[in-house]
Formats: sequence, C-alpha cells, structure tokens
Amino acid sequence: MTSAILQLDDEGARYEFVVRAYGLILRRAADRGGIDSGVAFLANGGEPDAFIRELLASEEFHNLRISPDPRELCVNYWDTIVERHNICPVQPMPDLEPTDSLVEALLHFLMCPEVRQLPLDQSVLRCNDLRAYRYWRSLVTQGSDKTDRPQAALLPPISFVVRVDRGLPSWEEELQGLFASLQAQTTLEWRLFVLADRFSLSACRSRLGRDRRVSLIKTARDIKTTGWIAVLNADDRLEPDACARMSEALTLAPHAGLAYADEDIRDQAGYCDPWIKEEWIRYQAYTPCLTGLVLFRRDLSEPLFQEFLSTGSVPATMVSGYLRTDQVLHVSAVLLHRARPISGGMRPALLRVPTNLPSVSIIIPTKDKPELIRRVLEALFYRTNYAQMEIVVVDNGTTDKDAQSVLRKAERRENVTVVNAPGPFNWSYLNNLGVSHSRGEIVVLLNNDVDVINASWLEYLVAPLMQQDVGVTGAVLLFSDGTVQHAGIDLEVGPKARHVGLGETFPADPEATAADYDVPAVTGACLAIRRTLLDEIGGLDEALPVTWNDIDLCLRARRAKQRVVIAPASRLLHDESSTRLPDMDVSQRQVVRNAHKLIQKRYGSELGAWKSRNAQIEGFGPYEYWSLDYAKKYGCIEFTGIYRNNSFQYSIDNMCI
Repeated sequence: MTSAILQLDDEGARYEFVVRAYGLILRRAADRGGIDSGVAFLANGGEPDAFIRELLASEEFHNLRISPDPRELCVNYWDTIVERHNICPVQPMPDLEPTDSLVEALLHFLMCPEVRQLPLDQSVLRCNDLRAYRYWRSLVTQGSDKTDRPQAALLPPISFVVRVDRGLPSWEEELQGLFASLQAQTTLEWRLFVLADRFSLSACRSRLGRDRRVSLIKTARDIKTTGWIAVLNADDRLEPDACARMSEALTLAPHAGLAYADEDIRDQAGYCDPWIKEEWIRYQAYTPCLTGLVLFRRDLSEPLFQEFLSTGSVPATMVSGYLRTDQVLHVSAVLLHRARPISGGMRPALLRVPTNLPSVSIIIPTKDKPELIRRVLEALFYRTNYAQMEIVVVDNGTTDKDAQSVLRKAERRENVTVVNAPGPFNWSYLNNLGVSHSRGEIVVLLNNDVDVINASWLEYLVAPLMQQDVGVTGAVLLFSDGTVQHAGIDLEVGPKARHVGLGETFPADPEATAADYDVPAVTGACLAIRRTLLDEIGGLDEALPVTWNDIDLCLRARRAKQRVVIAPASRLLHDESSTRLPDMDVSQRQVVRNAHKLIQKRYGSELGAWKSRNAQIEGFGPYEYWSLDYAKKYGCIEFTGIYRNNSFQYSIDNMCI
C-alpha cells in the first residue's frame, strides 16, 4: 500500500492543491464549498492521498463514466488548461512515474513542477471568496519588493501625516509598526510627520529613532512641505511598493490633484475584506466619502487635505467642488491594510429608486404564440408597478385566432397600441417601427417570452438611466429553475459573445438594494434606453435582422460615451429563443455568418477591449474574479508561455510500497 505525505505548509499551497485536484479528477472548477472543506481537511492533518481517494470514490466521478486510467486523466487536465488559456508550455507534459497505484500516480502529477507552473482556472478566484483573495494576493505580493522602478528620478516625493491617538491600545507599538512599513518601502522618496502632544513626543522619539525623514510636530501648522501628502492612522500598514506605485501613477498623471488607492483589513490570519474601489466617476455616485490611502496635491487640493486631516475622510461632493473629474486619480492596487473596518457607512452606498420616474414605452414584437403574448401582457397589466407606461405591440403577421383575439382585447386599453407589420422577420425593423409609434422618454425593448417576478422590475430597470452617464440598462433573466440565463453579455474578438453567469445562481436580494454594474452589452430580450440616445445613435441596425442587433446597439451607445449596465434588482423569467430559431439552426447559419462579418468589421479589436471596473479583477457583477494577468504584471510570476509560481513547495516524503 502506498503512503504519501504531501507537505502543504500554508493555506495557499493547500488551496492550489485542492483546486487542481478538482480539475484533474472531476474535470470542473472547484466550488467554494468544495474548496473550503478540502482545505480544512488538509489543514487538520488529513493526508493528500486520502483527499484524492475521496474524490475518486465520489458519486460525481462515477457519474462522469470516464476511464480511471491515470494517463487519460492527466492528459485531459493538461490539454484543457493549455487550450483554455491559449498558452504554449515551454516543457511538454511530464511522463507519469511507473506505479500500480492510481492515487500515487495522480499525486506525482499534481506536484511535478511542469503542472504547478500551469495557471489555475481563474473562475475559481471569485472576489467574494476569502481564500481566493489570499491566494491571489500571495501571487501579487511576490513582486512587491521590486526596486527596478522606471523613471525613479521623476517620481514626486510623498509625505505622510500620522496623528498620535493615545486612546488607541498599544499606540506606541502600532506607530512603530507603521514606521516599519514605511522603512520597508521600495523607494526612499517619502517623509513622515508625527503629529503628537508634548506628552507623547519623547515616546515617539524613542520608538522612531533618528531617521531624518521623520519630523515630530505639535500642530498642523508645522507641516512644512509641498507636493503630495496623505494622512494615515497609527495602526495602518502600507504595502511595500505603495509609495512607488502611487508615485508612478502620479508621474503619468501630471494634472491630477488627488489620488486614492484600494485597501483591505489585516487580522491575525492575514488579509481580508478587500475594498476594490470604482473609478471616480462611479465612486462618487455610490460612496459618500473618500477615506483610506488618499494623496492630496497641496497646491490644488489644500482645503481637501485639511478636511481629511481633521476628520479622517473628505465628502465626495466636496472633492467634486474643488477638482474636475479628470483631476481625481484612482490607482487600482491594494496598497493600504487597515486594522479596523471602516465605520460610519463609508463603504459603497447603494442607489435607491428615485421618485418621479420618466414615461416608458414598452415595445413587444410578436407573431402567433397566444400563450406567450397573453402572459407578458397580463404581467404588464396586473403585475407591474409603473405610473407612466405605454405598450406598443408590433404584430409580425399573426394568423393564430387565439393570438389575434388576445391582441384585439389588449388594444381596447388606452395605453396599448397594436402596429401591424407583416412580412419577413426582422427584429430590428419591428422594434424601430414600434419606437416610431411610441412617445415615452424611455424605450424598453421586451421579448414576448418573458414573465414578471417582481412588480417593481420596471422601476429598477429605469432608475439607473437617471444618471447622465448611463445610457442602456438590462435585466437579470432567469430560467424557470431559477438559474441565470443572462446577467450581461461579455464580448471577445471573433466576434464572440457569452452570457455572464449562464447556468449559475444569482445572489438573493429580497430588499432589491443591489447596485447596478457595467457590462459590454445586454440582451434585447429586456433592454431599456433613453429615447434621446436612441435617436442620436440611429436606432437598431436593420442590416442585423435576427442576431447581434442588441449588441450592436449597446456598442454604439458606448461609443457615444454612455455606460451599459445591468440593474440586478430587475429580474424576469425568460424562455430563451422560444419565438425564433436558435442561432445554430441550419437555416440560420448564413444570417449568423453575415452578422459576424459585419460586427467584426465594424468593431474589430474593440470587442476585446472592454475592461472591468478595476484592473485587479475580471468579470462582472457577482461573477467577478481576481485577475491572474494583474498578478503576472505586478508579481514576480514569470510568463514564458506558462505561469511560474515557486512560492509553494510540494514534496513527497516516506514514499513506500
């Protein structure tokens, strides 16, 4: 019998082992529950071979009905990772050691350097998973001690002010800890002003030594420095490359008057609760104050600095009163580690539905399918709360008697118009025609195969359009089993499009307080747009009769400097493609090919240029995950076709038969 003992000395190594084992044996990304239980099993003394044996004995592995041959399992894992990440490994897949034990063969494969240099599946590095954050941070921080910073002579000096609070437990030790994090900076270009009363000055002198970069002062008037300055708490800690990263960003933004960075909380177990902030145009809409690591350029933002010095934060409205949007810089990096969570509601404030919402015109193309058109109209008549709503049904040649009866009854209502439009199906033309017969300030394109879940769905869909920079909104669409059909559309060059969150669950939001999030595009099954924007960009392109027309509309809205967002509180049920043939149908292939050619020609590389809200993450909304590309860029992970990560060492001891 084989006894394998794998030395997994830290949580990061255990996390990586569990994730790779799931991909190797169960051929899928590990879910959060599986990772938590697997890591806990290893942390409590469980042996890796027992964990492998448990996965092999699981019902899920049995249901895969695949060969337990170790070579087939390993080749599949290797090829899947290489293909998924489009990489060219510098070394071929290693040969398996001769053994009669399946478990031993898989362990050897998982710990060999060639396999461990392959990137993990990024989809497991979800932003709402603490283990994923700590693992990802371990990759990023490998490069935090770099000293080969470009343009070192051009970096602006940074000054820090810390106010001594003798009410803080162990304030002297905390102050010394902050000072140590400054001494560990990869650049020498910093100064520290310690603002203390006369009773604390002697203690500060003994704690901080004779570093010439430190000045002990009694009042704020003694801060004799110009340039960039920030305020810290004594129990804050800076990332080793915080000064260098901020200075580099400021060098590239000479007109900036204020800069802020991301942060997290430090505890005994490590780092947690990361606050990955928005760019300023979004931040100020959601968050009342700036707090944390905020740098002020004294010749441009002195009143803001004085406010921050006295209160520990500065109102977003005050910042907007002194600086233009392009003068406020966000540095996408976790550079500050707090000892305590932020108090006073500083975390993102969620938008509420405003009063006096604008008038809405709902456009519904339809043909036959009486059960669908009846259901959606009843959902609008009886299960939708909205004060000013008109409905325009565009009939594409209905011949079904029952469906004709439904339309005749609906047309008797004062707020319903039925427009006859027989002829070949052209979704873009039908919607444009419906828009021309409508009057609402907001136009909502709605499929006839949707159903209402919450009576306030339309209010939630329209509310984000009250922001001047939001031009298009979309709803979360769910299958009948409650899983996600659409939570936004992600785009790639090709062109390629995929629905965000497809087949997954969407977080419960009983109070409908979830904040909207940006996506490249949304589906026309439920799409809201301001009429003024629709007129400006020219409506739907009728050269795209069946598919990609909604995406094209969203991309043109983005070219007009308008955001496209998902309103997650707006949720509908959707019977996808129940009113038209799927794109893969033989009769649709030429239409789809023509659409692909037009979209690729029109947008090209723009299709793959969409960036998430913060450089440290990828994905959208609840499906965000930590970016390995960011870790590769700022960590010391070498990339020559594969990721090299040597921070975790695997070894097998006492292997015997």
